[in-house]
Amino acid sequence: MPQHEEMMRAQGVGEQGASGTLSALLALTGDAVVCFDDTGIIRLANDEAIRLLLPVDALHTTPSLVGADVRLLFPPAMGVVPDAPF
Repeated sequence: MPQHEEMMRAQGVGEQGASGTLSALLALTGDAVVCFDDTGIIRLANDEAIRLLLPVDALHTTPSLVGADVRLLFPPAMGVVPDAPF
């Protein structure tokens, strides 16, 4: 067995379906990662993204970025209307 396959198995990556593999990869990174679809709806976010992007008082409840519009995380540029199509 090639060494990269052993390393992937050791981390549990690749042993589940596509969503499980992506979730495992998100958990391994120390960077904030937010994945959103073509309409701007957040579909995945790792723990670092939640810690970085949610207000401190929201962290004491059940925090989630999933389902939110990604444009709500960042202030709009001059003249950009957030309600416009993504």
